[in-house]
Amino acid sequence: MKTLKPLLFNLTLLLNSTLYAQILPLTNECIANIENLTVEYRLQLMHCDITDEDMPFISEYITAHNLNEIYLNRNKITSKGALELAKNKSTDYLMYLMLENNAIDDEGVIALAKNEKIYGLMLENNPVGDKGIEALAKNQTLKVLSIGNATFEEEAFLKLINNSKVEFLSISNYKFTRPVAEALSQNSSIDYLGLDNAVLSAEDIVFISTMPHLDNLVLDHSNIGDEAAQALAAHSHIKGFYAMNTPVGDIGFAALGTLNSLQSLALGTYDEKQSSIYYTATQLRMLNSLPQLHNLYIWNAHIDDEGAGVLAENQTLGELSLIENKISDRGAISLAGNTHLTTLTLQENNVHDEGAIALAKNTTLKELALQLNPIGQEGIAALKANTTLSYLGIDEDN
Repeated sequence: MKTLKPLLFNLTLLLNSTLYAQILPLTNECIANIENLTVEYRLQLMHCDITDEDMPFISEYITAHNLNEIYLNRNKITSKGALELAKNKSTDYLMYLMLENNAIDDEGVIALAKNEKIYGLMLENNPVGDKGIEALAKNQTLKVLSIGNATFEEEAFLKLINNSKVEFLSISNYKFTRPVAEALSQNSSIDYLGLDNAVLSAEDIVFISTMPHLDNLVLDHSNIGDEAAQALAAHSHIKGFYAMNTPVGDIGFAALGTLNSLQSLALGTYDEKQSSIYYTATQLRMLNSLPQLHNLYIWNAHIDDEGAGVLAENQTLGELSLIENKISDRGAISLAGNTHLTTLTLQENNVHDEGAIALAKNTTLKELALQLNPIGQEGIAALKANTTLSYLGIDEDN
């Protein structure tokens, strides 16, 4: 975490900020309001039509304010702009650069890869090719990397897997090959692997499940949920499994129920077009035996009051998120009786006053989200009277 700067340094930054405001290149509203988009050590310039011409100023601003988390995703930055960022080595802290959805090719990636101040690099939806991936493989300080929808080949990706020290790797829309899956099984640095819309087989996931230090696996938009759960149950000490938009059946739930090291699980869908995922009370009951499960997120999976009642019996959960399901007052009343939960999210269900009043009587919840439920004034009044909640999310205009 960033330490407090000396008072003199803060005053210097304040004077510099005033000077910048006078010479600011007013290319767009975001640049004109850059001070308001700076929060502590973070600069947030997402979706701002930032171009290469803005990058020298932004790079200088980063240096002057000693920023280390830079959000520049969804802009119009090419390799020319990335070269400006790559020059920036004066910050006291390792940087995270979020550059998704720009137009940075190998030239820019090679330059960024040479900067050993960069700790995290998000490059999804940029035209990164083999040379860019090979340059990233040589960087020994890069720990967080996100790539996807790129044009690199198997050989370059193998160099990245075998040579880099990346611990967090997210890759989307990639067609796996057996050599890549086998190489991942031998990787000793990756503890978080994100696979979104990846094309991989059941055999590939078996190799991946044997990664020696894999703690968290994201498998979004896949059709091998059951196979993945079985592979993890057989080979892994996984702590987090996130399978959104990836159906899991009875076989998968039975396997998940044996993952004694599992602490966090996400199922269901955040895609409204995909409403065919149904999880039953019988399936959910298999999760109640997990001794370390603390965080459970199941969205838009047609969980009803019976399913909510099963989850209410869980004695290990601290956080439960059931957004956009079929839970009414009966299910809410069951959940209100759970004295282990500290965070409960029931947005977009069918909870009325009776359920809200029951939840309001719970004194162990610290955070409760009930937006987009048909709660009346009586229920809202009861919720507001609860003095143990540090966060309450409701629609007051019901």
